[in-house]
Amino acid sequence: MKPNSLRRLFALVAALALLLSVGVGIAYACSIPVFRYALERWELTHYDVVVFHRGPLPDGLRKQLDKLDAGTTRANLKIETIDVDGKMSAKRAAWWKKQGDPQLPWMAIRNPDTEDQAPVFYAGAPNIEKIRPWLDSPSRRAVIHRLIKGDSAVFVLLECGDTEKDSKAAEILDTELQKLGKAIKLPELSTEGPQLKTDIPLKVAFSTIRVKRDDVKEEGMVRVLLGTEEGLDQVKGPIVFPVFGRGRALCSLYEKDLNKTQLANVTKFLCGECSCQVKELNPGVDLLLTADWPALLEAAGPSRLIPKDIPAPKRKK
Repeated sequence: MKPNSLRRLFALVAALALLLSVGVGIAYACSIPVFRYALERWELTHYDVVVFHRGPLPDGLRKQLDKLDAGTTRANLKIETIDVDGKMSAKRAAWWKKQGDPQLPWMAIRNPDTEDQAPVFYAGAPNIEKIRPWLDSPSRRAVIHRLIKGDSAVFVLLECGDTEKDSKAAEILDTELQKLGKAIKLPELSTEGPQLKTDIPLKVAFSTIRVKRDDVKEEGMVRVLLGTEEGLDQVKGPIVFPVFGRGRALCSLYEKDLNKTQLANVTKFLCGECSCQVKELNPGVDLLLTADWPALLEAAGPSRLIPKDIPAPKRKK
């Protein structure tokens, strides 16, 4: 198992800070908190849905794929069919080789932003009816609702099934997040750099959602969470995923890293100024979910918050 993603997270943050300090930064810093910048500007990475086949794709399967594509226009996935006897990109050829020469047709689904060693979302015979329910779930709908209402982050607690361990993890989250929600102050908005786009409340707010590993309705969510990082499927205890933006899991917290110090580090990072506006250079892995983010953000309306250094408009007499 590789080192916990939290350690890699803050190593990356430190490296980005160093780059900015010596003038090699990719983008100028802005006063918008990380969680809000991600919500308004970072589109989710599309999961690759690749169907490997030989010769013409069976008509029945083609219709199922078209139906899946048409019915999930709001899900962040991209469907691709590849004839293994035809020309493939080096990336796809390498991925096909890893499948171990299975019986065709064969479907593989994964997040292209995760490490090659991370578990795939799905690999097996194309089974659209099995995959479809995995694109949405009660927990993901709850996460989306809370983020679009202004939560800075939603901490998803993936339970392990041990009541004592799960309760202890939940108690740590409830206690520490309540304290941090009161202690953390957001940066003052500035006229320099990017500005807020929507009228979603800008506040420090953290909440938790508990997900059982054996919940049939959450099978897709569990697969996605455990696939964000290599080795997570081997962790026996509860795992916490801070989710922000449009559904991006910042890191995983478990075992010794699930403590008040690390929770403070995570929340302060998310509520701090967005020092690097390039999404791909920031830590985290996008979850697979179904949401029309452009429509949700548009419904919130344009921002009415005015930075303190901008004079308020004079009222007409």
